[in-house]
Amino acid sequence: MNDGYTVPEVDPDPPVAFDTPAYSEMIARSCLSTGNNIRIKRVLQQLRDGKPTTIAFLGGSITQGAGAVPSQEMCYARKTYEAICERYTPDHGAHVRYIKAGVGGTPCQLGIIRYDRDITRDGAVQPDLIIVEFAVNDEADETKGLMHESLIQKIWSAPNEPAVVMLFSVFANDWNLKDRLAPIGWRHELPMVNVLDAVSPQFRVGVGERSVITRRQYFYDVFHPSNSGHRIMRDCLMYMLDRLDKQQEGPAPKELAPYYGFDFVETKLLDRSVNPFDAVIDPGCFTETDTDLQSVPFDFEDVNTPEFPHNWKKGAGDKPFTMDITCRSIQLVFKDSGSKEFGAAVVTVDGKEVAAYDPRQAGWTHCHAVIILKEETAQRHHIEIKMQEPGTDKVFTILGFGVL
Repeated sequence: MNDGYTVPEVDPDPPVAFDTPAYSEMIARSCLSTGNNIRIKRVLQQLRDGKPTTIAFLGGSITQGAGAVPSQEMCYARKTYEAICERYTPDHGAHVRYIKAGVGGTPCQLGIIRYDRDITRDGAVQPDLIIVEFAVNDEADETKGLMHESLIQKIWSAPNEPAVVMLFSVFANDWNLKDRLAPIGWRHELPMVNVLDAVSPQFRVGVGERSVITRRQYFYDVFHPSNSGHRIMRDCLMYMLDRLDKQQEGPAPKELAPYYGFDFVETKLLDRSVNPFDAVIDPGCFTETDTDLQSVPFDFEDVNTPEFPHNWKKGAGDKPFTMDITCRSIQLVFKDSGSKEFGAAVVTVDGKEVAAYDPRQAGWTHCHAVIILKEETAQRHHIEIKMQEPGTDKVFTILGFGVL
């Protein structure tokens, strides 16, 4: 590029040491706990017997497939599903249903609201095995663990008694929320996989030593794993399943007291299309429907499905959105946006201002959940949402509510 200057050659990282003893040792470190094995062993037997089985993955952008190329084919969820079908079924998974419901940038606060819609498909599906991955996204969880435990309990307490695995992914700064979330798994004797324990120690090998995989090879960016990283996540999950498969069946699971709490277990979605609480809603000037939404591909699909399409978008005028409802808690789900046409909205509950929420803080089109009410007993409440002065000409989209 410049006369007289020779660009020095950069030595590439050595190939990832897959299929080596060091790799096997690294993967084994990820098994944080095998927990109570009854439910998973039952699922593995179902698979071997050729019975219909549903495997579901719920989480954030890593579960969505971010960093994998192409994301739908190479994400850890798809690769794990395929590995399970190959290893445990007689017909390569012909009887196994795959559900993938990862939404980028969203914590368990959104996960618990959309669980019935995106995982059980409004009761039409009863998953047998669910892998939950929110161990990096849940930094945004306002409840600092209580919502996550509520989500786990919501899944665990389903009538068909599904197996639940807690999966802890990792960021490039060697961070995740294991310290906050692992106590939930230990309390309820759940299998837990911690990818941080597998990969992070070997990122810091000494001079002259060989790492199994370098930090640059594992990560696509500072948040998401590369194809090699997604493969490692799959291998960590498969190691745990194989280890459980070899164990003797343990005692029946116990009904255990919560570590943080089960306060939000019965949370349900309320939007323009579904109103399970008979709420009385006057949309005011929020009469339009926003179609420019965060969208993700589910399952095997190659097309994106918009999240929360049955919404209320502010149109002309300044009449507030109002809702009268009997409940114990409410989460407001609103749309973040980088568009300059969007502005902050003020939320009041029973005449008291809760907060003003600015959808432009995130800077991208994104689903955002916030708790606007939480009480011990159900009472009648009046909710009001209006644009903050002086931005009454701005736009705000109410995607829906998570109501208990």
